[in-house]
Amino acid sequence: MRLALAMLTDRRGYRLARYAMASALLTQTEDFDPHLFVKGWDGPDPDDGVVTLARRLGKPIQVTRLTDDALADMQLQTAAHITPTAYGKFAALELLSDRYDRALYADTDILFFDPISLNAIDFCGNPIAAVNDLADCNAGEFYHLQVHRPDRTHAHYFNSGLIAFDFANFDMHAMRATYLGNCVLHQSHCPIYIGCTTADQCPFNLTFAGRWTALPLSWNMQTFALHTSAWATAAVRHYTGARKFLPVQARRADRRERRFLKRIAAALGDAPPRSWPGMGL
Repeated sequence: MRLALAMLTDRRGYRLARYAMASALLTQTEDFDPHLFVKGWDGPDPDDGVVTLARRLGKPIQVTRLTDDALADMQLQTAAHITPTAYGKFAALELLSDRYDRALYADTDILFFDPISLNAIDFCGNPIAAVNDLADCNAGEFYHLQVHRPDRTHAHYFNSGLIAFDFANFDMHAMRATYLGNCVLHQSHCPIYIGCTTADQCPFNLTFAGRWTALPLSWNMQTFALHTSAWATAAVRHYTGARKFLPVQARRADRRERRFLKRIAAALGDAPPRSWPGMGL
């Protein structure tokens, strides 16, 4: 089975993207091709630390500049945490759909701490698999999702920061018109939320409504769970919101995170991220 890992960034977000991609290269054990899609620039230099790391590990990064402006021309909604680049996600995966059996898309504010298996996912006949959006949960629902595998009652809205695609189950190209239509619809009103702030995420949920399989929370543990045992042991941490894993911040970055960031920095040839005694965790 041919597997791909895809990330998308612009120049401004590349600092995080380097570490996100490196975290996957250093921890994931399945044979996959890493792809970095870039918008508005040509991508990293050949001697960039993450590019050379990938070559050393025998998994060279394939860099692709996205030139599809269908969404850019629509002048879609953006926010402090949503740039126009975010709308290139569908086009990036569409480019991979003819070449791979499965692909894992990950946002660049994600760190992979432990291996996860794309091969082992049971998609249950659905085209995608994802993790519930924890911002959509209250404390009781979060507890339920930790104790029980998400069921139909709770698996109604997913976080689009990490999505697994089973290209054998659908034609990505055929979904394009539906996705674009949902992006346009969301400009006038959100059919899901009042006062919606996730203009890039809702179109994915509208496009794949009722056609996605819930993954374990540990595969995309969002900052909603910060300072919980679920966050402490998560295979994948997703730093949603304004505060990311860089720069390292007191009372947010625990020892596990600080150690891993130092390991990544060493692998990239970077100076270690600044930390100090008494950071609170």
